[in-house]
Amino acid sequence: MPQFMGGDLTTFRNWVMENVRYPEEAMNKGIEGMVLVRFCIDKDGYIKENMTGVIKSPDKSLSDEVLRVLKSSPQLNLPITQPTSHFCPPL
Repeated sequence: MPQFMGGDLTTFRNWVMENVRYPEEAMNKGIEGMVLVRFCIDKDGYIKENMTGVIKSPDKSLSDEVLRVLKSSPQLNLPITQPTSHFCPPL
């Protein structure tokens, strides 16, 4: 399992939540909900932008913000035993 900033999946999830800025447009319209995304991590520990996508979202402004944060993610550390490639099916 990849490590993030010395932590685990919870550390990564917390980092995302701390860096998401609630879009003003969504706030003004009272739009809220959960954005579900899928992404792949390349062999160097970076999120592959072309393999990142939204599975479910209540609004495009929320989706865009989550994707912005994922795109800015620091490198994840992959354990030495981690295979160098994984199958990531298309979105």
